[in-house]
Amino acid sequence: MQGARSRSTRAARRISTPSRYAYFHANGFVESGAGGQDLSVGTDNIHSLQPYSEMSLDKAFGNELNPVNMQLRLGYAHEVPDANRAVTVTTQDGTISG
Repeated sequence: MQGARSRSTRAARRISTPSRYAYFHANGFVESGAGGQDLSVGTDNIHSLQPYSEMSLDKAFGNELNPVNMQLRLGYAHEVPDANRAVTVTTQDGTISG
């Protein structure tokens, strides 16, 4: 019978600081509803830029028969362009909500 060899308990650290960018475009449309409940929606363009930072720590424990891998991640992202996107809805009688 052969004994199980122990695994290394060395930790691996990784730090990354990339950015995420997204662009969204929605076409406008018009709907006519029952009893004059019409809906008109204009086009919408949204740009999103999120620089983020992430740090991870990986650690292997145990042996070949009973391996245990642990990972700890900590990350933070922030929206750089205007994060307060306004939506305004106007009804046929002029009532504004949003």
